[in-house]
Amino acid sequence: MSSEFIQNTKLSDEQVHNLVWGFACGAPKTDISAQTGISEKRIVSVSLSLRERLYRPPFYLWHAPGDVFLTYDWPEARQAADGAVFGVVAMCYFDKRCRSNYVQGRRKTRLCRHCMVAALFDDQDTAKAAVAFTDHIHAFYHHLGFGGERGRDQTDILMDRWKHTMIVQRAREQSMVRENIPAFDDPGERSCRALYNKLIADLSVEPLAR
Repeated sequence: MSSEFIQNTKLSDEQVHNLVWGFACGAPKTDISAQTGISEKRIVSVSLSLRERLYRPPFYLWHAPGDVFLTYDWPEARQAADGAVFGVVAMCYFDKRCRSNYVQGRRKTRLCRHCMVAALFDDQDTAKAAVAFTDHIHAFYHHLGFGGERGRDQTDILMDRWKHTMIVQRAREQSMVRENIPAFDDPGERSCRALYNKLIADLSVEPLAR
């Protein structure tokens, strides 16, 4: 039986419920696939569509409009986070060679000699926080098992990934945990269960279109 939450799909309501729960918990695509029988490719596709919903008012519980770069204590970001700043930070985020050189020990410091982000800010601490911000998003998306996203502006991708990372990790921080998994019966207002409920409610009103 086709799900009411996704138009023209062969997925059942139970599969969609489990996928949405995995999304709300920040579960890897491999884990969601093993539990639901849904292909990893389809899980990524649905998850990216769910990610777009996180900009809607029901999800302001997990973020305040304008509270930018919430993952880190970075006060300058409130004044500086406009499209131009995100554009520079996005160039850093997508510079795979620079990050790889540091991870493999080819460079002692995370900021490279020609760091674009360092040139953007007045002090090293802020630049380091900005680059740490990109690494934090990298880590979350590596955990999810999501690869690159083609055909879109890099700045837009970074902003979407930041929003996704921030909201899910805030939900996890606000959740009761059992055996390293957020509790499904958690009554907390900002828990993973609450995020899941908001997503299901949103899909009930406006199913995903294929």
